[in-house]
Amino acid sequence: MVSESITPFFPTNFLMYDFVIEGTFDDLADFHAVYVETAQRDRFTPRPLRYFERMWKAMEAEDHARLRLFLAKKDGDVLAATTLVTVGG
Repeated sequence: MVSESITPFFPTNFLMYDFVIEGTFDDLADFHAVYVETAQRDRFTPRPLRYFERMWKAMEAEDHARLRLFLAKKDGDVLAATTLVTVGG
């Protein structure tokens, strides 16, 4: 489930996304799929999905805006994802 916050994305490189959305807890699995693919490509050990679920819940308990999730989509597929953690403020 995604929030109603949908922002058009204007690419600055060759890869064009349809849009970037701010995700919710329910989108962590999509984020994790991209993260695992990145881990395999870059040869690092990925953390399990439950790690990110616990992190989300812990940070949300402090401040609902402490951890944010963004997903870039093209033709309905998630092509990129990232988290944004606010510290100190």
